[in-house]
Amino acid sequence: MRSSVFSTGWLAALSSIIIFSTNTPIARSVIQDGMHPLTLSAFRFIGAGVIFACIYFFTSYANPRAEEADIDRKALWVCLLSGGTNGITISAFYGALQFIDAGLTSVLGIALYPAITLILLAFAGEAFTTKRIVRLTLVFIGLYFLLGVSGTIDMRGVGLVALAASMYAVHVVTVQWYLSDNNVVAITSLMMMGAAIVVFFIWLAFGAPTYVAGTRGYLVIVYQIILLTLVARLLTYFAINKIGSGQMALITPVETVLTVIWSMLFLSERLRGPEWIGAGLILVSALLAAEFRRKQQPQPA
Repeated sequence: MRSSVFSTGWLAALSSIIIFSTNTPIARSVIQDGMHPLTLSAFRFIGAGVIFACIYFFTSYANPRAEEADIDRKALWVCLLSGGTNGITISAFYGALQFIDAGLTSVLGIALYPAITLILLAFAGEAFTTKRIVRLTLVFIGLYFLLGVSGTIDMRGVGLVALAASMYAVHVVTVQWYLSDNNVVAITSLMMMGAAIVVFFIWLAFGAPTYVAGTRGYLVIVYQIILLTLVARLLTYFAINKIGSGQMALITPVETVLTVIWSMLFLSERLRGPEWIGAGLILVSALLAAEFRRKQQPQPA
């Protein structure tokens, strides 16, 4: 029975990773067809925000269990503001896809996000260990091979990925610092509503573009709302419950590898020689982080 539950957890984990890995290439494909990045992010988050609002207000899934804290006024504002930073993250990430390839965007994201997160945690007083120094060194060397050797990458895209990574790092550490005792469904629902509000006003500020790239564009929006924002998140939570967050972290870098593969297969993208070296170093850094988190977590019973 335990083996069966563990296998089910791994199946859920791999399924969520596969779904998440399709996000960047699918988004780039419709952006290349003329859809504005903010149109895509606005429709995705507004649709998801409505779904999560229904879950929060009309179901019992968001009710705190005995060991969980209630959503007080402070937690409410933290959720909404943290969700807003996540909305900025996706909007900036999609914006970067106008200027650089999907695979490269994903690799840059997995490099910059943990680097910025480690720096934020260091400022908050967490120990800057030898392993973290090694990870940052690998990331910065990898970034040099990605950006400095070829010199052909549009820096506007790099800047938007850096903004996305910074906002996502703030989002993650905020959840870690202030919301770790709250019900996961409740805080996820509130953060999604916060993201929807922020993205809606960003979309309005940029002229509220409404062009959707035909039937495929609408299918991509529905896919992102249902599978990426709802199903993949639920699969992730289920997997963490069954196999532990350390095991889940161990396979997370696979998402970037799959994103690069999908981008090569369906968008005809290619990484040059130095870019492969940089991507490899960054993935090694991610695997070191995942292995460290796995060792910190108790094995599931």
